[in-house]
Amino acid sequence: MVYHTGIFGSLADDRRADLIRRNTQWLRRAHNLLQSIDDDTYAANCPQVSMTGVSRHMLNLVASYENFLAGLASGRVDYTPTPDPAGTTRQAAMDRINAIIFRLRNAAAPLQQTLWVQPRSSGKRPFLQPLAASSFERELDYLSTQTAHELAMSAAVVQLLGMPRETESRAQAA
Repeated sequence: MVYHTGIFGSLADDRRADLIRRNTQWLRRAHNLLQSIDDDTYAANCPQVSMTGVSRHMLNLVASYENFLAGLASGRVDYTPTPDPAGTTRQAAMDRINAIIFRLRNAAAPLQQTLWVQPRSSGKRPFLQPLAASSFERELDYLSTQTAHELAMSAAVVQLLGMPRETESRAQAA
C-alpha cells in the first residue's frame, strides 16, 4: 500500500486534510446546536409535519461516522443501521461527537486503500445490496453531505418547535 507518492501524495494528503477539516467543522456545528437546546427539545418530535426529532437526526449522524471509523482498519465499512439504546441523551450525543472529532483527526488509511462499503439500506432486503468499492476521501465526502443534511433537518425541527432564531443562528455560526 502506498502512503506517499511524490507530488501526487502531497496533493492527496492536502485533499484528505481538507476533507477531515470540513467534516470536523460540520461536527462542531452539530455539537453547538446540541449545546444550544435543552433535553426536551432534543427528544421532541414534530408531529405537525411528521418529522422525527433532533435526537434521531443526531443519532443517524453519529452512527454513520462511528461505522466509518470502525471499518477503516478492516477496509470494510458497514453503514447498515443498528439499534442504538446507549446514545439517546443529548449529553451522550455531544460526548460521542467529541470522540468522533478526536478519532477523525487521528484517522489513518493508506492513500490507495480501497474501502468496501455496505450502503445504508431502507430495511427492505438489505442482503441484496452488494458492497461498493470506495475510498477514504469518497467516504469523507459522503459523510460531509450526510452531516449537512442531518444538521439542516435538526435545525428545521428546532425552529418548528419554536426555539428562538437568535439561539439557532448562534449555534450554526460556530
